[in-house]
Amino acid sequence: MIISALRIAVHSVHLGLLRTASLLIPVPRRSEWLREWRTELWYVMRECSSEFTTSPRPMREAVAFCLGAYQDAFCLRKRSWQKHPPFSAAWGGAPLCLLVLATGLFASWGIALLSPGVRAEREMSRIRIYPWQLLQKHSGPDDRALNVIAEEGVKASLGRVQRYFDGFAYYWVTHEPISSKAAPKTQWIVAHASSDLFAVLQFPIRFTLRVPEGPDQLPRLVLSDETWKRDFGGDPRIAGTEVHVGSVNAKVGGVACADSRNLPGHVNAWLVDGNSEIGTDNAGFVVGHLTPYGYFQMGPRWVVSLLGIVLAFLALPGITCVAIGEYGSDSRKPPLTRRLRFWAFLTAKVSLLLPFVYLASLDLDCSFVQPSSHFTGYVQFSSSLLLSLFGLRWILRDQQRRCPVCLRRMAHPAEIGQPARTLLAWKGTELVCARGHALLHIPEIPTSWFGEQRWVCLDPSWQFLFARPGGTSSLL
Repeated sequence: MIISALRIAVHSVHLGLLRTASLLIPVPRRSEWLREWRTELWYVMRECSSEFTTSPRPMREAVAFCLGAYQDAFCLRKRSWQKHPPFSAAWGGAPLCLLVLATGLFASWGIALLSPGVRAEREMSRIRIYPWQLLQKHSGPDDRALNVIAEEGVKASLGRVQRYFDGFAYYWVTHEPISSKAAPKTQWIVAHASSDLFAVLQFPIRFTLRVPEGPDQLPRLVLSDETWKRDFGGDPRIAGTEVHVGSVNAKVGGVACADSRNLPGHVNAWLVDGNSEIGTDNAGFVVGHLTPYGYFQMGPRWVVSLLGIVLAFLALPGITCVAIGEYGSDSRKPPLTRRLRFWAFLTAKVSLLLPFVYLASLDLDCSFVQPSSHFTGYVQFSSSLLLSLFGLRWILRDQQRRCPVCLRRMAHPAEIGQPARTLLAWKGTELVCARGHALLHIPEIPTSWFGEQRWVCLDPSWQFLFARPGGTSSLL
């Protein structure tokens, strides 16, 4: 009983190997080869059954036969690929072109989602920062009064644009000596900020819940992410630590998010305190937060790419021929539905190109320029202009070489005519649709009677030249 069950199990394994090998064979010949292998396996198994109890050699031969079936399958598949290359039907077709554009679009979108620079740009896009010149003449102990001065000064300088903001805050930058028990004495760049700075910025502060509340009411010190990791070893229990900043004592109130490093000043910490006076030589900044309507009106980043795209459309006729082509006088035009599909395909390519240009230009700009830099937007504008210009040029040249019936790339170029008879007869390049729908005539030198390329649609009488191997017509 044990030997019989073992024979059945071994036979099942062999059949499984053969069935797996048959999956590598082209479908029309799969069942034939599987029957042939199973027949040959029967003879091998018969020898294996007669010598099963005496020698392991027949078992090795049966396994070797099953593994040899894979070599046969790979050989048949290779010959099939040589006769009919894979994806040959899709190569040059409209779906493949759209797939390439869609792949580039999703790749640029994925980079935008994963790029720290794009995330920082998204956070900083609704923030506007102005220098402090209007406020350096004013100083006082009252934080609320200074905040009113800051807001009124900015409103006066912005005029009507002030309605686009929903809040203002300010900070000024100084160099202060720092000492604490958790870190050695050093020199930091400290920003003395108004109490509502982080509320206006809408930047989250980590570890704030661990700050003990007490009657001392010491100023709150918010560390930058880089300083917290460098000087305090990234200790999550840093909140509540007492630090001596200049001539005052403060308690660490948390750690700012990494996006705060894009603010002007490159500060190590923010001292949220309204009781310190402003020096005349301090660099100060007023921060305004845009409303959603103000974000749209103050020029979001897509406007930069839109300007580059518009300029690319205007400059496109200077670098390539924008004419798609015409139909010959002796040629019948394709049906209206085919012509509409031809122009819909062109529209789909442009629709995929434009968001790709915006995302790719944003990725490039945020990779090379900080959001707070004065040069932000220049890389985005130049890259959107170049990407749009060469992308539109490629789309037009690709459309000019497409069959107006099946939208496949025209192939098999042939030189027609004689150079000496250029002005008397047509001379140029002729391409043919691989499925026999049309011919494309491209003049070598445009003349008054043949200035643009022409399509010559073929009637069904040409179908015998383009019949498929099975005998079916390829004109449909």
